[in-house]
Amino acid sequence: MKKKHTVLFLVLLVFGFLYFLFLSSCMTSSAGITYDFGQEGYAQIQKKIGYYGKVFGIWPNEYKLNSGNTIRVEFSVLNNDTKEHFFAVNVYPKRVSSNICPSGDVNICLMPDGKKIKTYLEKWISIDRNPVKLNENALWQGSFLLKASDETGKGNYTFEVVTCYDTESKNCFNGSETLWGKPEEIKLTVS
Repeated sequence: MKKKHTVLFLVLLVFGFLYFLFLSSCMTSSAGITYDFGQEGYAQIQKKIGYYGKVFGIWPNEYKLNSGNTIRVEFSVLNNDTKEHFFAVNVYPKRVSSNICPSGDVNICLMPDGKKIKTYLEKWISIDRNPVKLNENALWQGSFLLKASDETGKGNYTFEVVTCYDTESKNCFNGSETLWGKPEEIKLTVS
């Protein structure tokens, strides 16, 4: 009798796990996320922070993406200071490949409708820009989405990702006085 219960338990456990995987894929699909790395992403970031002593990291740093698809980019921020701080993450377009704009500068390149390409690319970004309070030696793990629109041209699109302390996300850029760690980049190759 114990053998039957053990077998039944194992069968239910396997079906439960398969059901969990099914629900996870449904949730990701219903959210419209094409590429979601979850724990794998955080594990890759922990290597950067743990092995290389960084206080900020993202993963992945580059990815091939089809137009119309979305990628979830994971990030971690480590407060290794002796006091608490509020941390904010900012993501913004940095450059595009020369086939999209000869100079690659998103601040001067224009779209066919006359708007700056930077304005167009900012619509790809979905992130909670509210600062998060971290006590000393605390770690913040979060993510943001980048969605290439359906009409995106083939090429490379690079976004810069930064974190700052004790300031708002909109005031956090490479070169800010409150920059925390080194800026990171994600390069999307849209095909």
